Amino acid sequence: MKYKKIIILTILMVFLIAPVMVYAGMTYDVNMFSSVLQFILSSTVRDVTEEQLIKGALKGMFQAVDPYSEYFTKEELKEFNEDTSGQYSGVGLIISEEDGYIKVVSVIEGGPADVAGIRKGDRIVSVDGNNAYGLAQDKVSALLRGEEGTTVRIGVMRDGIDGITLIDVTRGQIKLNPVRYSIKNGIGYIKIIQFTEYTEENLQPALDYMRKNGIKSIVLDLRGNPGGILPETIDVAQHFVPKGPVVKILYKNSPPDVYNSNLEKPEFSLAVLIDGNTASAAEILAGAVQDTGAGIIIGSQSYGKGSVQTIIPLSDGSGFKLTMARYATPKDRIIDGIGITPDVKLTNNEPKVPDLSNLAPLKKDIIVRRGSINLQVFAIQQRLKLLGYNVGELDGVFGQATETALKDFQKKHGLKPTGIFDAYTYLNLIDAMDKLAHPEIRDIVLETAVQMLKNKEKSLY
Repeated sequence: MKYKKIIILTILMVFLIAPVMVYAGMTYDVNMFSSVLQFILSSTVRDVTEEQLIKGALKGMFQAVDPYSEYFTKEELKEFNEDTSGQYSGVGLIISEEDGYIKVVSVIEGGPADVAGIRKGDRIVSVDGNNAYGLAQDKVSALLRGEEGTTVRIGVMRDGIDGITLIDVTRGQIKLNPVRYSIKNGIGYIKIIQFTEYTEENLQPALDYMRKNGIKSIVLDLRGNPGGILPETIDVAQHFVPKGPVVKILYKNSPPDVYNSNLEKPEFSLAVLIDGNTASAAEILAGAVQDTGAGIIIGSQSYGKGSVQTIIPLSDGSGFKLTMARYATPKDRIIDGIGITPDVKLTNNEPKVPDLSNLAPLKKDIIVRRGSINLQVFAIQQRLKLLGYNVGELDGVFGQATETALKDFQKKHGLKPTGIFDAYTYLNLIDAMDKLAHPEIRDIVLETAVQMLKNKEKSLY
């Protein structure tokens, strides 16, 4: 593949140093572009620079190719390379947006944030004095990232602790492990989140763990996997796909490249899970498993990104990715815009979540009991009713029905059934409402895959 990259770069060099070249059938020349650019700069009332216009034009040019081709500024290219490599300089937190807060979903074990004492469930409210409440997740991520060795002060709110705790974290190099594994009902389970530079490296311990525990069948979960680096996908395929083609890369003006597996015989019985967010390199692996009969594909139709992009850096530190090829599965299926059709079509049912948008505010420090009449009582009644308790009328009056309902709630949650709404009851009610808003989803797709593999194992004995 190196010779192809050299040719591509040579063509780009000619293009970039000779911008006035006119190609056959070219309608718009560089002079027209320059004239429009100068007209905008001299006429618009907007505060825009020549650099911004040129970058905008470049972005528009690649958008006209397809959704996957893109021009990157210097900063964007650096971020893109970090995302695809699986390594970056930061604090080692996985975060998500929740009710205006940035919540810590997980802390990378042994990472800077873990060492400093940040915990799963913490809500980030400030970063280096900048208010994080209401900020988008990507904005907070950008604030948390920085040069290795620098310090960032993170303000967190933690359940059970009043006020904001300020924690200093020294940034370091973070290597994301995109592989998760466990054993479920005697069947191995491996989830590959993305194909980064460290995917196959982290797959090895997972497979060793399965061998050590006598596992013969594996569920390979590719749901939500957006793809990633092609060579890593080929390396992973070596563990599951039998000897022969894994994928064929098809170019516009060159012979195809065929990548093969050298595996003489698959070691494990395999079920692969896919969904609508399984894309690109993940579809390559799923397609190879399906075409070679190495396993069964379970889930819903995959995304259908059957194209390959090449990253081209430019001299000023910017760059672009351009769709340079399509790929075909071992049986020459083109899945671009189509996706992989599972052998067993199955989706999980989304649980119904009640409307929680019109709840009255609930205060931690307002204690109420029978006879109380205020907004706090109304807020308690609303929540208890949603949790299935009979509170009578939603009227803000703490009567017998509300007291009985509150006592029942306290008993269920291991509290003394006083019928008085205090700080401990508040914390348990908040927790119960959080579980109501974020119910656990039964993974029918995974359960089905596990059962199918278990049935297959039984039939072999």
